Amino acid sequence: MIEWLNDNAGAVMALLTLVYVAATIALVVLANRQIASALTMERSRLRANLTWTVTIEQFSLFIKLANTGQTPATNIKISLDQNLKSVFGGKGEFPATKREVPIHFIEKGIQSLPASGSVDALVGFWERVEEAYPELIWTGSMSFTDVWGKQHTNPIILDATPYRDRITITKNGMHEIHTVLEKIERTLNHISTGYSKPLIRTIKEEDYTAQRLEEFTKARAALEAHNSGNNECNKVT
Repeated sequence: MIEWLNDNAGAVMALLTLVYVAATIALVVLANRQIASALTMERSRLRANLTWTVTIEQFSLFIKLANTGQTPATNIKISLDQNLKSVFGGKGEFPATKREVPIHFIEKGIQSLPASGSVDALVGFWERVEEAYPELIWTGSMSFTDVWGKQHTNPIILDATPYRDRITITKNGMHEIHTVLEKIERTLNHISTGYSKPLIRTIKEEDYTAQRLEEFTKARAALEAHNSGNNECNKVT
């Protein structure tokens, strides 16, 4: 065996060199893959993350798009299966003329939305929204570009159905409104005729402090006298 190695030393060295080169190449490839994987994970952690919320405030429906990621999102395009607009007018509103107004960032998109930034829009008064959009759900898709130039496409689901039948709008009848107006009228009449005048007393700060201190001293003395009387009764008993 030793003689064979001596006779073929050149071939053995060439073979070992080839193995060494192959192992080095494999290590380099593996290291590059690990670096690429770590870079992908880091970019995924830092990239923009766009989320939608649907809320009710003061009996009105609002939608909000927020960037909860750590980097900006650019060239945001929104496409909904059903054209969502702000709706106004209808019963109980002034003016009562029904009208629809496009929501700007849905119709035109957003050029750039920074990290922790958000945009929102009023869809409309709840009764009017239910009338205009009986399904109370909107679906579609949204695309944007991250800071590394990669484009992302996410589905959109705006669901307002959880608020259905949970919002009750009470309105006073004509009798209640008339009663309140009568009370306001009587109060204003009393003030204007001098029958009823607001009474305002002023007192200096030091006088107020002295008065409160005197009241506290009297209350403390009364409490001590009461406790002393109870102690005497206990001794007699």
